[in-house]
Amino acid sequence: MKLILTLLFCYLFYLAQDKVYKKLWNRGLNIHVSFDDTAVIEGQSTYLNEVIENDGALLLPILQVKLQAPKEFVFAKESNTTVTDCYYRNDVYSIMPHERITRKLPLLCKKRGCFLISQLDIVSRNLFMTSILADHKETNALIHVLPKKIPMNEISPALISQFGEVIRRNSLFTDPFAFKGIREYRPHDTMHNINWKVSARYQSLYVNTYDATSSKEIHLFLNLEMNSVFRKEELQEESIRIADTIADLFIAKNIPLHFYCNGLDKFTKKAFTMEAGCGKGHMKQIDISLSRLDLNLPASSILTMLEQVTKKNPSHTEVILISNYRKDDLISYYKELAAKGYPVTFIIPEYLDHEVFTMQIPNAYKWEVNYREKISEI
Repeated sequence: MKLILTLLFCYLFYLAQDKVYKKLWNRGLNIHVSFDDTAVIEGQSTYLNEVIENDGALLLPILQVKLQAPKEFVFAKESNTTVTDCYYRNDVYSIMPHERITRKLPLLCKKRGCFLISQLDIVSRNLFMTSILADHKETNALIHVLPKKIPMNEISPALISQFGEVIRRNSLFTDPFAFKGIREYRPHDTMHNINWKVSARYQSLYVNTYDATSSKEIHLFLNLEMNSVFRKEELQEESIRIADTIADLFIAKNIPLHFYCNGLDKFTKKAFTMEAGCGKGHMKQIDISLSRLDLNLPASSILTMLEQVTKKNPSHTEVILISNYRKDDLISYYKELAAKGYPVTFIIPEYLDHEVFTMQIPNAYKWEVNYREKISEI
């Protein structure tokens, strides 16, 4: 009789816990996924954080958290991961009531882009491990992987010289509203820059210094169309790095810079244009915008963007065009700008073994791209 009662109790307990788990297993269960950084530069590392909070009253003997991350991430090699078209991760936990578990997963962001982890699946079981309990959670872990700046020693001397000429042409002068700091007086300093209050305090002459600004504006165009019918992603990525590096070079010199790109934004599906600006905030906007470019989307017309320059005064406007595409329609328009008096520079990213006839294009430069090196980065 006792055996029968024991078996009956166990059976009733099994039915009761199974019913309770099916109804309440995920009540109070919260899972948060986030990145340590909102933005990193391609090639840098960061952490993906998983935080599991069980505010419910039930023990979860097994809790599987399954997430899908972009294949552009490189995680530490672990047995609970699978990489195909995406990176699939399956983490297994055992969590007590009112317990919190945090796990930091190191990852390498090897490629430029804007990446979102928007959902994850969770699977658990009841106390007797007989029922499979599944749920779907929405999340919003977003990270911008910014293009990597190209070191100056990797830029050809001819282009370095050309950039120097562009900077010199932009007639730098001191902006009296852009206060930079205070330093000791030098013989070439003017009297009206002397800070008499600080000079009196230190019993020596000190002057106010100001940032330089420019009377000209640079219009930088990034064309992501390819010269061949085949899309060459490594050339497009290098073009993005070139544009980002050049923008940073001129913004650092406080030269106002317009930025135009006919690549489409991953989320808005639109090309982007940025009005003239300088400073760290302006450069950050360019970095973020470039990280959001989706090269799988067809680029819009660069000629439509170039038309905006014709409304500008040539004496106050400098045009820099970065484009692997160099067919007659674009070259003709570029030559027209040069004929109208606009200072122009044409940068052509191309493979080392592909010939570029720069002599036929005014002020054109080939930017040599090592095929083997760049294809290994993708």
